[in-house]
Parts: sequence; structure tokens; C-alpha cells
Amino acid sequence: MISSFYLSRYYKIKRLNIWLITYSDKEFSLRKFKSLLSFVSVLFLLLILGSTDILAAKRAETQLKKKPGLELVKRRTSRKILIRTRLVIIQAQKTAKEGKEYKGLGNCLRHQRIARRLHFRGRYLLSALHSLRARKLAVLIIKNNKGALIKETNLTREEERLLKNSPGDEELDKELDEKYKNEAPPIDDKAAAEEKVEEIKEEKK
Repeated sequence: MISSFYLSRYYKIKRLNIWLITYSDKEFSLRKFKSLLSFVSVLFLLLILGSTDILAAKRAETQLKKKPGLELVKRRTSRKILIRTRLVIIQAQKTAKEGKEYKGLGNCLRHQRIARRLHFRGRYLLSALHSLRARKLAVLIIKNNKGALIKETNLTREEERLLKNSPGDEELDKELDEKYKNEAPPIDDKAAAEEKVEEIKEEKK
């Protein structure tokens, strides 16, 4: 017969094994739960990123479809700005010859000339910004000579909106002197009063 001592030891060991097995199962379940939680989190993140990519792709596709129309608007806007600026420059030339204050007129013409070239290259935004810079200089010349400000000196809402994309007067002047120096070489301010301001002519599309 098995003594009571060994029987008691046997039952203690058995209870211990059962506890260890139960604990191991719980620990395994916890690890399994954490792994599952991590997997679900990663899957959720991938779904979000995937949805974002899909939305971005749809937006890009929509913009691509609208692109021809947007280019047309920009071209028309650029052309209108160039035409309005041209009239203001002509007024500035007139008042400069009357008041004998020519400062800034050379750069005014240079900005307009490079704006015209950029327009025909399809760089409509940059063209508009350089033309608006030319107009600003022309307005200063008119004011310095106490000349009359014509209606084209006032900015339209569209022009004000475009100026929000402007890098600033200093950057545009720097670009004119560094990047476009050969295309729009320096002009003497006084001599600029006699320079022709080219019209903006282009084929209808």
C-alpha cells in the first residue's frame, strides 16, 4: 500500500501541475491576445493609409481631368494682367517725361518684358507675378510724378488672390537680375521712358 505521505506528496504535485498548466494557458492566451491586438492595429492602420491613398488618387484624377480648363483660365488671367499692366506702364512713361522722375522705370519695363515671355512659354502664374511687380513699380512712378492714376492701377480680386502666391518683391527682383538678366538686360531709367511696351497678341485657342 502506498503510504499517506506519498499520497499527499502526489496530490500536491498534481495540484501544482494543474496550476502551472492553467497559468501557462493564461499566459499563452495573454500573449496570443496581445499579438492579435497588434495585428488588428496594423491592419487598421493599413486600411486608413489605403483609404487615404485612394482618396488622393481620386483627387489627382479629378485635377487631371480639369487640367485643360485650369490652363485656359490661367492663360486668360495672365493675358488680362499683362494688358492692364501695359496701360499702366504707358501712363508711367508719360508722367515720368512730364515730371522728370524716372527712377524704377527701367526695372518696370524689364519685369513686364520677362512676364510677356513667360506667358508665351506657358508659365502663367510666374508671368502674372512679374507683370504685377511691373505694375507696382509703374504706380510708384506715377505717384512720384504726381500723375493721374488710371483705373487699371487698381488690383482686381483675382490679382489680389494671385499676389498671395508671390514670393515677394525682393525675390522677383532678384530672379529678374540673376535668372533673366540676359533675356531682360538692364535698361536706363530715363531711356526706358522712350521704350516701346509690346502688346500681347496670341492666337485664339
